[in-house]
Amino acid sequence: MQEVYPGDTSIKLARARLLFKDDNKAEALRLVLEVCSAFERGEACTKEAAADAFNLAGWFRIHDSDHSGAYAAWSAGSELAPHCAMLARQKRKRHYWDQIATELIIIGLVGDGAQNLTIDDFEVFQVLPELYSRTSALALFNPERQKQQLVFRTKVALLSNAECANVLKSVHAFHNESLNGKWGTVRKSTVKTTDVAVEDIPELRPWLRILLQSRLYPALATAFPELSDGTSFVDRVSGQSRTRVHDAFIVRYDAEKDKSLSLPEHMDTSVVSVILSLNSANEFDGGGTWFEALGHQGAVITADIGHAVFFAGPMRHAGYPISAGTRFILVLFLYVEGFKYGDCLLQHGAKHSKQCRESSEELACSQSPPITKPSGDTEGGYVVYHQTEELVNALDRIDDVDLF
Repeated sequence: MQEVYPGDTSIKLARARLLFKDDNKAEALRLVLEVCSAFERGEACTKEAAADAFNLAGWFRIHDSDHSGAYAAWSAGSELAPHCAMLARQKRKRHYWDQIATELIIIGLVGDGAQNLTIDDFEVFQVLPELYSRTSALALFNPERQKQQLVFRTKVALLSNAECANVLKSVHAFHNESLNGKWGTVRKSTVKTTDVAVEDIPELRPWLRILLQSRLYPALATAFPELSDGTSFVDRVSGQSRTRVHDAFIVRYDAEKDKSLSLPEHMDTSVVSVILSLNSANEFDGGGTWFEALGHQGAVITADIGHAVFFAGPMRHAGYPISAGTRFILVLFLYVEGFKYGDCLLQHGAKHSKQCRESSEELACSQSPPITKPSGDTEGGYVVYHQTEELVNALDRIDDVDLF
């Protein structure tokens, strides 16, 4: 392929960035997809510009809560522009978690945690009726079946104590052998965070595949039986789970070593998220996850070693501060293949805004219960993931071209 740089390609990508920043996201996506399609047809375009276009297409779709479209763009881009490290990493991540677990045994890792959970194996937490308008995550599920139940805590341990200990042993070994014992972060925020992506620890990749397919995916399908479009987490023809991993990482909250104590109020880029405790609550003070919509002052949900908390990702929540010791958790951001949920969130917000404007409930909407954020949380706190930083960097790379 002749590698030339036609002016219209650079102009389209530059304009797409500006349109996205100006909140004209549909037109921005259309432009980058034009560049992607041209490259796929073999039309003249540099590989650098093509990689840039596929990269942007993925991030634009993530921003629109279309994870399936994002990973399709990144995977296609990686095939056509294999030199791009970012596209290769996203394709590799999808490969790690989407392949069927064929490992029969992983010595010392896979334990005998609970499987085949029923709804009776969960403690269920409901959104308060007066807070429905604040909780757009309700729109992701069939309301008649979900019944405002958006947070679940397992009554039984999904991981045995030995399994948790062996997972942490692998995590510590990775840091000692590869990072001189130092923890880094896959996130950036207004407070210090320490964590590691599970995909970066080769020994834990097959373990997580088995955990997902044997325990977590079936449990999620039980807790969240039907999506708002009438489908479910399980493909009704093949019987296979449609749940996919967007991100998987292990977090360390440490009150003494690095002062990583909490995580500010935020929402996840996921349909559902999982927080699985990897060490005993006796090893730290405080901790847990605070959810805005579970009480007039929010509510903190804790879980002991091996137990998990499942919740709808778009719910506002925060990592409640620890005051002593060290807390380890596995965090998963999950989406459902083919379920583009961004429109659901927007429609929920528009519906409740209209109700407040047009009905006698306007005063009640304006006087809905105040939310008290977790003690110790930073005022106006937010979380910025490296993936968000990558999007910002991609948007800032506007070529030096005449746009007018």
